[in-house]
Amino acid sequence: MTLLAVSGSQIRCSEGTIPATLAATPGAATAQGSAIATVMHFEPMANIPPFGLCTSSSNPEVAAMEGAPQPCVPVTQPWTGGATALQLEGIQPLTIASKCQCTWGGEISFIETPQTAANTG
Repeated sequence: MTLLAVSGSQIRCSEGTIPATLAATPGAATAQGSAIATVMHFEPMANIPPFGLCTSSSNPEVAAMEGAPQPCVPVTQPWTGGATALQLEGIQPLTIASKCQCTWGGEISFIETPQTAANTG
């Protein structure tokens, strides 16, 4: 059993200074009243909000300021590590073990989710 990630789950970036809240686009599938997140919920600002300040030296804004943290503007790729035995309209839902990469070198992961255990394979 593992936990599915839903809208409202707390996420963090390894290069950010504060956690954020995942916003899954409302769909047909819900768990305990919250939209179930999928590997396609990676859109910056719409699904993945800023994480305070970015500390990555790969970020051109941080590099231009000689390493001083700058406002986070996520540039994200699709999530990896979705549930393998469960699909929502052909798309893998996220579990709390799923990860998302930012172009600036950060790894986005889950802190917690308000979801109960599910058999996801």
